[in-house]
Amino acid sequence: MYRVAVQPHLNVKALLLRLVYTDLKLVLLGNLGYFHDDPYSLSLNYYSVAQGSYFGGGGNFIKGGSQKLSDYLAGYILQNGGKVILKHLVTEIITENNKAIGVKYKATKNNTSEVITAFADEIIANAAMPNVANMLLPNKHGKKLLQKIENLQTAASLLTIYFGFKKPVKDLGNKYYSTFVYDDSVKTQADIKTNNQGNFKNRSFTFVDYSQVDSALASDDKSVGVICCIDYFSDWDKLGKEEYKAKKKEVAEIFIEKLEKLIPGIKDQIEYYEVGTSKTVARYTLNPQGAVYGFAQTPQRVMSEKIQSVDNLHFASAWSKIGGGFSGAIFSGYLCAFDILRKR
Repeated sequence: MYRVAVQPHLNVKALLLRLVYTDLKLVLLGNLGYFHDDPYSLSLNYYSVAQGSYFGGGGNFIKGGSQKLSDYLAGYILQNGGKVILKHLVTEIITENNKAIGVKYKATKNNTSEVITAFADEIIANAAMPNVANMLLPNKHGKKLLQKIENLQTAASLLTIYFGFKKPVKDLGNKYYSTFVYDDSVKTQADIKTNNQGNFKNRSFTFVDYSQVDSALASDDKSVGVICCIDYFSDWDKLGKEEYKAKKKEVAEIFIEKLEKLIPGIKDQIEYYEVGTSKTVARYTLNPQGAVYGFAQTPQRVMSEKIQSVDNLHFASAWSKIGGGFSGAIFSGYLCAFDILRKR
């Protein structure tokens, strides 16, 4: 048995150096994209907790998709006297005497300049911390927040291809919910980041087959699936509109051929597909560079203290200390609520 004392300053490389078998290292890093893009800079502390949870408890899926969770939470807020406001964007966090006391917001769809103001005892921001610093806080408080996060690395993004299939993929002989596929160019863990940043023709990927579970995402005679890989905003941000569309089509065709090699016959069963890039993520979530995991979970990030700029302003998102993903964001929200309740 190999043991490595998990200390906050260590990265996953410390564990990999203790392991002898290259194949074992790659197996342990198969789902690295769930956390980070580089095993050598990922916090060992963070990896141990997240991967231990994944190996011990497995992955969980919300029947009907993640929108079901959002709908439930919105319903709970309404049932308890709260209000859910859609299609509006916060434009400013109002401060007074070094405390956050409210927000200004406006409609995003209507051509209106009307700014609405709301006040509260506690303000919770789920926006990206860099956006809070650069766009929402008054200048002096924004600068203070920027100083606290300036040395933190923004995480990578993800490219996702959503598929609608004419039949359940499990009927084609696939037996697995999640399949992690390394490209042949990945021989050791040292090749992983290079592969993630390389040509899409060689990029490793994950395929999720929702026909393996009672997903309620499609009728019984059809199914859906997803291909996912590490992506970077720099892969797309300088492309014109037509170039962008053409590259999305090209990348989709590349991964469809990869998928056909993995599950023969699946190509003919594709009824529909859509490609979401890091640019898509940035557009819909406003996360800088489409960073789905917020700040990269490096040892420096894990060791950092709670980030706060002004009193009564709290953060609950993938940019908080716990990190991204459902588990990270939900636990971040739990800790945020706990902190607020503890003040009372």
